[in-house]
Amino acid sequence: MALVPDHPVASNEYALLLRKGGRFKEAREIYEKAISDFPDYLPARRNLGILCDLYLNDPACALKQFDIYSERMPADGQVKIWISELRMRLGR
Repeated sequence: MALVPDHPVASNEYALLLRKGGRFKEAREIYEKAISDFPDYLPARRNLGILCDLYLNDPACALKQFDIYSERMPADGQVKIWISELRMRLGR
């Protein structure tokens, strides 16, 4: 990680830039490191879920991240909708 590796916001923003640049594998690695180092920084979880769902075709990863995020941010109705859609796709 080249940019402020010990800062969750910088890591999240860097991963967003990588995602926008089509560098999905690298973005995932940055999100996962940020979550490992800062498990309570929820934007990284939400964005990893988006990356997994829309760009990596990994709905199980997306569901896991959205479930954790939603548990801690129950007022985010949009993520609840995404969780329902993922569960339908996964047959859960």
